[in-house]
Amino acid sequence: MTTRTKSPIADVDGTVVEPEQLRRALLASSVGSALEYYDFYIYGLASALIFGPLFFSPLGETGAVIASLATFGVGFAARPLAESSSATSATASAGKWSSCSRSA
Repeated sequence: MTTRTKSPIADVDGTVVEPEQLRRALLASSVGSALEYYDFYIYGLASALIFGPLFFSPLGETGAVIASLATFGVGFAARPLAESSSATSATASAGKWSSCSRSA
Protein backbone atom coordinates (compact mmCIF):
# COMPACT_ATOMS: atom_id res chain seq x y z
CA MET A 1 0.00 0.00 0.00
CA THR A 2 1.41 3.38 -0.97
CA THR A 3 0.33 6.57 0.67
CA ARG A 4 -0.04 9.99 -0.89
CA THR A 5 1.25 13.11 0.79
CA LYS A 6 2.44 16.64 0.13
CA SER A 7 5.70 15.91 1.94
CA PRO A 8 8.97 17.15 0.43
CA ILE A 9 10.28 13.55 0.45
CA ALA A 10 7.45 12.38 -1.78
CA ASP A 11 7.76 11.93 -5.54
CA VAL A 12 6.28 14.44 -7.93
CA ASP A 13 2.96 12.60 -7.97
CA GLY A 14 2.87 12.35 -4.15
CA THR A 15 3.79 8.68 -3.71
CA VAL A 16 6.01 7.72 -0.82
CA VAL A 17 8.31 4.70 -0.75
CA GLU A 18 6.73 1.67 0.83
CA PRO A 19 8.30 0.58 4.14
CA GLU A 20 9.08 -2.92 2.83
CA GLN A 21 10.90 -1.49 -0.19
CA LEU A 22 12.81 0.88 2.07
CA ARG A 23 13.88 -2.02 4.34
CA ARG A 24 15.07 -4.04 1.33
CA ALA A 25 17.08 -1.09 0.01
CA LEU A 26 18.62 -0.53 3.45
CA LEU A 27 19.57 -4.21 3.77
CA ALA A 28 21.05 -4.34 0.25
CA SER A 29 23.13 -1.20 0.76
CA SER A 30 24.33 -2.41 4.17
CA VAL A 31 25.41 -5.77 2.78
CA GLY A 32 27.17 -4.05 -0.13
CA SER A 33 29.02 -1.69 2.20
CA ALA A 34 30.03 -4.54 4.52
CA LEU A 35 31.43 -6.52 1.57
CA GLU A 36 33.32 -3.47 0.34
CA TYR A 37 34.90 -2.86 3.75
CA TYR A 38 35.79 -6.55 4.05
CA ASP A 39 37.36 -6.45 0.58
CA PHE A 40 39.52 -3.47 1.54
CA TYR A 41 40.47 -5.12 4.83
CA ILE A 42 41.65 -8.28 3.06
CA TYR A 43 43.47 -6.29 0.37
CA GLY A 44 45.14 -4.08 2.99
CA LEU A 45 46.27 -7.09 4.97
CA ALA A 46 47.59 -8.80 1.85
CA SER A 47 49.40 -5.66 0.71
CA ALA A 48 51.08 -5.32 4.11
CA LEU A 49 52.11 -8.97 4.41
CA ILE A 50 52.25 -10.58 0.97
CA PHE A 51 52.40 -8.14 -1.95
CA GLY A 52 55.51 -6.27 -0.79
CA PRO A 53 57.92 -9.21 -0.81
CA LEU A 54 56.18 -10.79 -3.80
CA PHE A 55 56.18 -7.85 -6.22
CA PHE A 56 58.62 -5.28 -4.82
CA SER A 57 61.50 -7.39 -3.46
CA PRO A 58 64.24 -5.44 -5.34
CA LEU A 59 63.39 -2.39 -3.20
CA GLY A 60 64.40 -4.10 0.02
CA GLU A 61 62.16 -5.07 2.92
CA THR A 62 61.09 -1.56 3.97
CA GLY A 63 60.80 -0.24 0.42
CA ALA A 64 58.70 -3.24 -0.58
CA VAL A 65 56.19 -2.62 2.21
CA ILE A 66 56.05 1.12 1.45
CA ALA A 67 55.52 0.50 -2.27
CA SER A 68 52.87 -2.11 -1.55
CA LEU A 69 51.00 0.18 0.85
CA ALA A 70 51.31 3.05 -1.64
CA THR A 71 49.58 0.85 -4.21
CA PHE A 72 46.85 0.19 -1.64
CA GLY A 73 46.60 3.93 -0.95
CA VAL A 74 46.14 4.76 -4.62
CA GLY A 75 43.27 2.28 -4.82
CA PHE A 76 41.79 3.68 -1.63
CA ALA A 77 41.92 7.26 -2.95
CA ALA A 78 40.81 6.43 -6.50
CA ARG A 79 37.65 4.56 -5.53
CA PRO A 80 35.63 7.61 -4.34
CA LEU A 81 36.75 9.57 -7.41
CA ALA A 82 35.65 6.78 -9.73
CA GLU A 83 32.34 6.40 -7.90
CA SER A 84 31.58 10.10 -8.12
CA SER A 85 32.42 10.27 -11.83
CA SER A 86 30.36 7.19 -12.64
CA ALA A 87 27.48 8.51 -10.54
CA THR A 88 27.60 11.77 -12.47
CA SER A 89 27.63 9.98 -15.84
CA ALA A 90 24.88 7.62 -14.69
CA THR A 91 22.74 10.57 -13.66
CA ALA A 92 23.35 12.27 -16.99
CA SER A 93 22.55 9.14 -18.99
CA ALA A 94 19.46 8.45 -16.87
CA GLY A 95 18.21 11.95 -17.64
CA LYS A 96 18.91 11.36 -21.31
CA TRP A 97 17.00 8.07 -21.34
CA SER A 98 14.13 9.38 -19.28
CA SER A 99 13.74 12.40 -21.56
CA CYS A 100 13.75 10.05 -24.57
CA SER A 101 11.08 7.88 -23.03
CA ARG A 102 8.93 10.91 -22.19
CA SER A 103 9.03 12.20 -25.74
CA ALA A 104 7.88 8.84 -27.14
